[in-house]
Amino acid sequence: MKLYYPTTLYDSKSSNRYAVFPLLKVFLKSDKILENPAVEVFGFTNQLMTLVDDINEATVTILPMSWDFYVKENKEKIANDFIESVNSLNKLVFIFISGDFGVKIPDFPNVRVYRCSGYKSKLPNTHLGLPVFHRDPLERYYNSEVISLRAYAEIPTVGFCGQAIKSISNRIKEQLRIVFNNTRYYLGLAEKSPQKIQSTPYNRFKILDNLKGKSLIATNFIIRDQYGGGVKRGRGATKVAEEYFENMENSDYIICYRGAGNFSVRFYETLAMGRIPVYINTDGFLPLRESVNWKSHLVWVEPSEIHKIEEKIVTFHNALNQSEFEALQKSNRNLWKDQLNLWSFFYHQIQQAKGDN
Repeated sequence: MKLYYPTTLYDSKSSNRYAVFPLLKVFLKSDKILENPAVEVFGFTNQLMTLVDDINEATVTILPMSWDFYVKENKEKIANDFIESVNSLNKLVFIFISGDFGVKIPDFPNVRVYRCSGYKSKLPNTHLGLPVFHRDPLERYYNSEVISLRAYAEIPTVGFCGQAIKSISNRIKEQLRIVFNNTRYYLGLAEKSPQKIQSTPYNRFKILDNLKGKSLIATNFIIRDQYGGGVKRGRGATKVAEEYFENMENSDYIICYRGAGNFSVRFYETLAMGRIPVYINTDGFLPLRESVNWKSHLVWVEPSEIHKIEEKIVTFHNALNQSEFEALQKSNRNLWKDQLNLWSFFYHQIQQAKGDN
């Protein structure tokens, strides 16, 4: 599989590394181009992708920086021009939107827009879910690639470790901030897409509070009043992170509700740990919707069902026996490892694009 990106649209400044298309970050590492990143970075030998200088040879083309980067740098026109030129070659362009909120992007016919955030019902079908790529927590914290299987218990343990805030004043403050940002967007003074007016830390508090004291589940909650326990940098090497993953390891199900952006990093970490997400559907972008039956991997809860979240968890749990419960833990781990890691995810996306063309 051959990939092309326009070098004129690439910015190599280290301060802009966050905006580089995720797959290109693997190829363009430390100011050098890796010839075989699958082997050098991931240890794979059968999933080869290479960069080419001739766009006509390419399987797909990649816009090297995120769309919000081009908006911020006032370079939308040259990005537009490139996409339109590729359209005449009957090739797809892979585009990335970074960050929690995203920005408005034209509805091009020949693109796939990958994003973690956004509201699925408000965007065209060319916008697809992007996993949150992160290090393997089992390798990092447990020096292992094998999950610790939970035994099936009649009463399931539901875990959560993170920010949840009851404070009404904090709730109002967050809602007013969203109103302010949305108003700036509608007045043409800001680029970030408008968001639902709410307080996610308060919503998390309500969900967790609803589960406390229930007789059909056991709760394992660590409630924090600051994101990441207040650690600003190097969070992964702190006791806060260790407690976070210990909480997952000692739970069967993990509450996964959106953060500031409409997606959950915890969701992917839960899968990586071989645990079962309790996914509250906030109209977000789950990746691989066409190939993965997500409802077989998790407890799916609509916003209108939050008041009966205990019932949803218990019903899901009671439908499993010991062997099925263990198999699901392994299946969730394998789903993350085989389909949601960076290299495998884009390898299959490019394969699909090749078939579409």
